[in-house]
Amino acid sequence: MRNLKKFKKHMFFLGVSNISLSMAHETPNIILIVADDLGYADMSFLPQSAREVHTPNIDRLALQGVYFEQAYATCPVSSPARAGLITGRYQQRWGNYWFGQGGVPQGEVTIAEYLKRKGYYTVKVGKTHHNGKELDHPKLHGFDEFFGFLDHTHSYVHLSYKDVKRLGVKAAKQAFVGPLLHNDELVEFEDPEAYTTTIFTEKAVQYIKDSKRNKTLFFLFLSYNAVHIPTYQHTPSTNKAYGLSEYEEWNPQKESFVKWHERVDWKNSIDLDRRKRYLACLELMDKGIGRVLDTVENDRNTIVIFLSDNGGTHNTEAYNTPLSGHKYQFKEGGVRIPLIASCPERWSPGINKTAMVSAMDIVPTLLDIVGVHLEEGHLPDGKSLLPLLEKRREEQHDVLFFDGGWAWAVRKGEWKLIHIKENRKARNYEDVKGDYLFNLAYDIREENNLADKYPEIVSLLRDRYNVWRKDKPEALSPEEANVKY
Repeated sequence: MRNLKKFKKHMFFLGVSNISLSMAHETPNIILIVADDLGYADMSFLPQSAREVHTPNIDRLALQGVYFEQAYATCPVSSPARAGLITGRYQQRWGNYWFGQGGVPQGEVTIAEYLKRKGYYTVKVGKTHHNGKELDHPKLHGFDEFFGFLDHTHSYVHLSYKDVKRLGVKAAKQAFVGPLLHNDELVEFEDPEAYTTTIFTEKAVQYIKDSKRNKTLFFLFLSYNAVHIPTYQHTPSTNKAYGLSEYEEWNPQKESFVKWHERVDWKNSIDLDRRKRYLACLELMDKGIGRVLDTVENDRNTIVIFLSDNGGTHNTEAYNTPLSGHKYQFKEGGVRIPLIASCPERWSPGINKTAMVSAMDIVPTLLDIVGVHLEEGHLPDGKSLLPLLEKRREEQHDVLFFDGGWAWAVRKGEWKLIHIKENRKARNYEDVKGDYLFNLAYDIREENNLADKYPEIVSLLRDRYNVWRKDKPEALSPEEANVKY
């Protein structure tokens, strides 16, 4: 198995160029798959992956496609990053910097809305989280159909009215327990083997089959909640298969949800199997991705794009090797993400790209491919990846900006400046006020702060940030975010 893995890595990094490129293609079907809090190193095709990582289907997608080594989210937390992803724009443009800010206003044009104009049937399956709750509903943002949930997380296994009754309505809402949504109707699952990752996979596969049978052009956004907390939740058969013990669920009679959440999900208790539970969650998602790939295996003109919404979190013991930091932080481990694009009919497989790219680039790339007109006033901040994918260019972004309100960062070339406005102590980590300058070409782990040694570079990057920030509004409160839709 390890020899096969080495062979795959060898083939991947050498690249395979046995597919002739053509400028003329039929309009493709599109599948966008987003993982939640996936560790940068937790894909087994990567040389830095740990031995216990097993993702043969993500590996398969990488071998069929192009892997972007320096891809970035627009924020190290989910909701703002997802807003930037589906619009192709810096979400700070409308005051969305962090949790509870800005959502996706109705005036912003999403990738689904653009593709509908080209005749695509647009489907969203899985997690939707932009901080607007009901106002986030995919059917309000260009999707013809939706199956999933509207929040930052959901129970993987407690998906029925019985689960709600067991806890009580208020407690169930706190614990993100209960039925899922199909458009505007609640759908419950009582089977003890029901698991959101499997359910979302089945729904996605069914939509693909229906579209192929009806010869419908489709855009499928498959947004897994894996591998987000609570990764300790698994079905009885999964616990047995992976040798996992049943984990203690929240009991409202014993402690508050906040105390339980901090103890269980925020690592204020010892769980020797925490990493193992995360990996089981990851492997189940990988199997789901395999099912999706099997469903479109003979369609060489289907575009499949896979990425994580932000960096891996330390709370699940996701690995971001060789990066430091994690979700919630502006270090590389918080904002650098896995990104793979595959379409055998169009792009040479097995290629590793080192250009600096952004999740915002996905929208202009897809619109470039299908020939959709961009709206004035809503032009993406991202750039089409086609010149990179078709080997007409080797560079992408000269500079990228990140801003969470309490801190900001600029990446330009090999330099990266992080400015933390105030001391911030959160659960299990802290960020200290100050300027932090790193040369990523020599210090990918961001261990040597060069701010005092190179004040002129700090000044240059700060000036670039100030120019970018000048036309951005202040962060919105949750109340303002909902009012200003």
